[in-house]
Amino acid sequence: MRKTVQTFFWFALLIVNVESGSGLMQSTRWASFGPIGGFIRSITVDPKNSRTLYATAGGVFKSTDGGSNWRRVLGPEVSVSALLIDPRDSNNLFAQTYGSTFFTSTDAGTSWKSVRVQMADGSTIRDGPFRFAVDPQNWATIYAAHSDGCQGEFCSPPNSHGLFKSLDGGVTWKKTTLTPNTVYSIAIDPEQPQVLYAGTAEGAHQSTDGGETWRKITLDFEILRWDYPVAFDPLDSSIVYMGTPGGFYKSVDRGARWSFLSAFGYYNGVLELRLDSTDRRVLYASTMEGDFKSSDGGTTWHFFLPLIKLVARDPNDRAIVYGLQYEAAGTPLLKSTDGGASWRPLYSGLAASDVRIAVEPGNPDTLYAWNQFRLFKSTDGARHWHLILSPPVLDAFSFVVVDPRIAKTVYLGRSSGLFKSTDGGSNWTMIDNGLPPMYSTRYLRVDPQDSNTLYAAITVPVNGFWIGLFKSTDGGLHWNRIGSTLPETRSMMTLNVSPHRPQNVYASFYHPDGPELYRSTDGGHSWTNVAFPASGRITFVDVAFDPRDAGILYAVATCTLFKSVDSGIRWTAINPRISGCTDFAVLQSEGENSLYAGTQAGLFRTSDDGATWAVESGLPPFPVMSFDIIRNSNRKYAAVMHGGVYATFDSLQETQPPSLTLDSTGCIGQPWNLKVQSGQSNAPIRLLGTSNGHAWQLNPWSTTNLPGVYEEKGTFARETEGRHTLHVEVGGDTSNEVNIQVRSCSQ
Repeated sequence: MRKTVQTFFWFALLIVNVESGSGLMQSTRWASFGPIGGFIRSITVDPKNSRTLYATAGGVFKSTDGGSNWRRVLGPEVSVSALLIDPRDSNNLFAQTYGSTFFTSTDAGTSWKSVRVQMADGSTIRDGPFRFAVDPQNWATIYAAHSDGCQGEFCSPPNSHGLFKSLDGGVTWKKTTLTPNTVYSIAIDPEQPQVLYAGTAEGAHQSTDGGETWRKITLDFEILRWDYPVAFDPLDSSIVYMGTPGGFYKSVDRGARWSFLSAFGYYNGVLELRLDSTDRRVLYASTMEGDFKSSDGGTTWHFFLPLIKLVARDPNDRAIVYGLQYEAAGTPLLKSTDGGASWRPLYSGLAASDVRIAVEPGNPDTLYAWNQFRLFKSTDGARHWHLILSPPVLDAFSFVVVDPRIAKTVYLGRSSGLFKSTDGGSNWTMIDNGLPPMYSTRYLRVDPQDSNTLYAAITVPVNGFWIGLFKSTDGGLHWNRIGSTLPETRSMMTLNVSPHRPQNVYASFYHPDGPELYRSTDGGHSWTNVAFPASGRITFVDVAFDPRDAGILYAVATCTLFKSVDSGIRWTAINPRISGCTDFAVLQSEGENSLYAGTQAGLFRTSDDGATWAVESGLPPFPVMSFDIIRNSNRKYAAVMHGGVYATFDSLQETQPPSLTLDSTGCIGQPWNLKVQSGQSNAPIRLLGTSNGHAWQLNPWSTTNLPGVYEEKGTFARETEGRHTLHVEVGGDTSNEVNIQVRSCSQ
């Protein structure tokens, strides 16, 4: 932060051996704009520093201040299900994925190495689902449970699933003798790691020799396909608890004999089981209906947390607990400092939502972001988001469509029906007069020139899923079926209406011999099957219209770009294939031979009509869920898997609030890494805070490298011991607050 930072009295105490030149990172064109939260799968607390937390979702997030602020340290293209910390050295991390690849870190998440489960003979194992367990006394010994128990040509061969073991940190693997091959879970005795417990398709099993031999555990009540979660007494691992579909069992002789403790009955069985690390009498059990608690060693239970799953507890303070809330109920990651009596959300920097977006026409500051369980709205260009709707249980959202001509008119597809709002999402009315019973809406399109004209592709579960096209000419008040010549038994892949000639409607369908594209020139009443130059198992994905030339259309089918210059009558394939694309793409045309394609590997752009493609810099390399170009402006929005909404800096540089992160363990003599991110251009930065109760601020300094990330690194001096609170002001906007306790840490 230049020399002014180093000479200021209070904050200078924090700086030792500043790495000059760490300075400014390269500015990026895109920045993340939330919405906050996301589907968090697990929370792990560092056993040596309980203020350090890891959250898994799309990748791994890390917090060094007890969950107040987060930053992503892995991913988000990696779908991580759980994270393990070496109990002997907290720098060693193990990130478990849903496939046959896992990730390890030896520097507390700064860098990662990917490892794939591979047999000693070099053969690989088909992707998961996998569950891993690491020997707490020997980090190089890893077990991988593969639960692919399906049958048929698309399933793994028998030798590629079961329980596997590695003795060299995952470099090579050997299959254990455990049968059956379908293994749902694996647990290791923390005191005697040769003792293993596995939940399989044929009940629970135990090994006492590191997986060389196994015996089936006989229980009074069991079901074949169950995880059989296991928890060990924190003071004596020979005392073991096991959860089953019917209740709890306990063993006091390291699994040799089991006694039944209590039944859960209609609570659908025990999914996860945990013991309080400070009180061996306290157990927690997760079920489909929430968490239960026992204070007498599992004999009796009471409903503890409805709709909240307790996932982690501070090892040094039993009153601090972390929970995950069902997605439908709101922000899922929660923290309690009173043992679960009250909760507050944790979300700063935790943008892990899988969302799609829709922008209000004529007002690019107003947009909607949604997934199956939540609908958000922003009215300031994605700077702030508000949750405006969550569905009830057994309901879900499928799409949001904004009227292209009338502001605040929004359509919402739900499992329970088709809805319309005329006040920007505050109130909703069902519009299904004329639609068949038990319908669900796959696509809805609004005529770009007539807001009263709507098209809806409907599926109904009768003799398989029947597909039909319906049309309304009164804004959804009444519907009539059209397009009787369209296929009814094949899956509709796209539905598009020309913005230039709205009587031209295009619909594509999957066919094993090649995609079928149908074209209508009378508003969907009659259709012609267009000869499309593609064959085989190719999926038709999206259609884009040139904004200036009504005759030019583009289409993406399994990542190959096609073009038509006669309104879709004839098509020509444009090679080469879009780089990095695998399964699907979202296509948008800027005109003048410029297009964007959202792929599994990120967002790509071509400026030569598809001849060559380049990845769009500033966006992470993972699937683009939706993408929107705001006409007559420089603004673009992209919704990315596990990453939420991204927007271009050049159009939103005045709306992005600054953010401050300080990554450190808080230990004297250990490194710290401070980052200031802002979307403002050439704005002065001022650092303010308090240190041990004394307020201070630095004179503002200027930089020519914003928008971007300002970064400084250093180590904590012994004189800095105490509590510090920091925040920044960038161009008058205030960032989040960062708190850190600097202390002497034992080695």
